[in-house]
Amino acid sequence: MRNCNLMSLRLLVLLAVMAFWSSLQAQPVLNKTIAPTETNGGASVAAVPQASGKIVVTGRITDKNGDPLPGASITTGDQGTVTDIDGNYSISLKAPAKLTYSYVGYTSQEVKITGSGTRNIVLDEDEVMLNEMVVVGYGTQKRIHLTGAVSTVDVAKQLEARPITDIARGLQGSAPGLTVRTATGELGVDPSVKIRGIIGSVNGSSNPLILVDNVECNSLQNINPEDVESISVLKDAASSSIYGVKAAFGVVLITTKQAKKGDKVKITYSDNFSWRRPTVTPEIVKTYEGAEMSWAAGLRQNPNLSEQVNSCYLTWNLESIERMKEWDRVYGGMNLSDELVLGRDFEIMDGKLYFYRSFDGAEMFMKNNAFQQTHNINISGSAGNTAYNIGLGYLGQDGIMKVNTDSYKRYSVSGGTNTSLSKYVDVRTKFLYTHYKLEDPYYFGPSSYYDEWYYLYRWPKIMPYGTYQGIPFRNAVTEIEQANRNVKNNNYMRITLGTTVHIVKGLDMEADYTFTHVNRYIRTNGGYAQGLVQLLQLRAHLHAQLSVEVGKRLIHQEDLRITDHRAADRNTLTLTAGERLRLTVEILGDI
Repeated sequence: MRNCNLMSLRLLVLLAVMAFWSSLQAQPVLNKTIAPTETNGGASVAAVPQASGKIVVTGRITDKNGDPLPGASITTGDQGTVTDIDGNYSISLKAPAKLTYSYVGYTSQEVKITGSGTRNIVLDEDEVMLNEMVVVGYGTQKRIHLTGAVSTVDVAKQLEARPITDIARGLQGSAPGLTVRTATGELGVDPSVKIRGIIGSVNGSSNPLILVDNVECNSLQNINPEDVESISVLKDAASSSIYGVKAAFGVVLITTKQAKKGDKVKITYSDNFSWRRPTVTPEIVKTYEGAEMSWAAGLRQNPNLSEQVNSCYLTWNLESIERMKEWDRVYGGMNLSDELVLGRDFEIMDGKLYFYRSFDGAEMFMKNNAFQQTHNINISGSAGNTAYNIGLGYLGQDGIMKVNTDSYKRYSVSGGTNTSLSKYVDVRTKFLYTHYKLEDPYYFGPSSYYDEWYYLYRWPKIMPYGTYQGIPFRNAVTEIEQANRNVKNNNYMRITLGTTVHIVKGLDMEADYTFTHVNRYIRTNGGYAQGLVQLLQLRAHLHAQLSVEVGKRLIHQEDLRITDHRAADRNTLTLTAGERLRLTVEILGDI
């Protein structure tokens, strides 16, 4: 009996081994992946076996109501696609992968993909973003209620965390469709701001309307970035329905910080020390290379060319080009003084000057780094029914030139109060004062387009940036050294008085009066600069003029708003009326 049981056990083991072997032989030769059936948002996902390599995932993206989301994005790494008008999509990729499904106004989803199949996605609305309060017109609205194109700027990221000098430069890359272009590194100059790249008509301006606390601002240099609380960009022409024709190319709305009731007394100080440097500067070819290229171009016009002379009386021929090569080979790596030696660095032949020495005018003209610093102090708090805030700011910048460099200094004071006279009436005030002073050397060019920077890169490297017998040659560096200083002072003052009357719960009436005073004083100092020119003649360039420009602008603006917040979950009704009076006085004269 025991032997029978043992034989039965052995037979069962043999049958199990044979069954397992048969199952292995039934497997296909190809290496296939079988993914289990999954679910997502109630929709089934059927996984299809695939050979190793590319897989195809298809599906449909809808909202929680089952409506399709056309234009939704499906991305993984550097691959991606979008849904069609019915919300359908198809994407080919390598497995395993992670697909990201996203749509504006909805919460993104990430899904791990292991094989081909159909994946239907249901996206939920992003309640946080849709309930965000956005400054539009003379008030705020929830983003979900907006019908126009509006972008908001992260002030803490774009302004407070960067070493910027003005708001415009801080707006670079901050909002889609907002283009900020800095065409010059000159101190105290506003960059160009465009919305959606609009260039406007031939004679008309395409600049957006810039409003600070609902009042037009002529220059963002007048606003300390530390005083900004929020920035909104209205991109479409619908803004004209609120602000008129000046808003046809969009509006940039800037709101400054305001005192808040219940805040404890807080004092903050921030500073920033930074150095600016030229990013990319032109590279002038070597002396003999530039002369050879000019000579080759001249031969195409005149095969019998014997010499060339440019408009700065610099002369060269084939013999002097060889002397340039010899000078570069012998003296190129030496640290020579600025004093030129006759016979080594230049020669006078047949009444003409031939220069051989190489000069780096840009290195003699520009510093490697320019220092700038900012300091800001803010005090805020509340006492009883009154909240207050005050801010002090300073910005100091040095120019990039080595000698007689320009400088820019800006001082700003801002603040405000908010007082509750009763449960029906609130009174508020805001004030802003900015003074900046720009000093730069006088330029002796025929116009502002032909300054020292223009001539610095116009002439070849044989241009003599040195002296002979202690007297300097005429060039961009020596003119800057001898130039007098121009001074531009600008004062910007704004005072706002306002009140809010709570008529009934949810129905408010607001009235504001703003007075703006802009005053500028520009003093242009002439003078003279002397230097050696053709045949070592000493010539003085006289600009013995002194001009003074004084401008004054007075702006009065009154605004009245009645706002109904009682239907805030559905919409907000605001009725606005206003009037603006501008008085401009310009005084130009020569003294």
